[in-house]
Amino acid sequence: MGLTVGGVGVILSIGTLMLGINGWPIQRLWLYLVGSALLILVGLQLTTSWVLMRTLEELSDRELHAQHDLSGGSYKADPAKGEGQ
Repeated sequence: MGLTVGGVGVILSIGTLMLGINGWPIQRLWLYLVGSALLILVGLQLTTSWVLMRTLEELSDRELHAQHDLSGGSYKADPAKGEGQ
């Protein structure tokens, strides 16, 4: 989702740049520039949040697996998560 929103922002900014090169005054383009910057920043924020969530999920799983190993239990791989391969 973040890459999609950021991509729309980049496309909008490129389109605005092309219109500016073709002679449109900045008074007509400022709202498009602000909108494209907003979309790029929201896309970056969504992507960063997704990466952070995946990292924290992996760290949580590692902690659970380590506690299970230390307690002497046997570990069963979950093929649905791609474990044990």
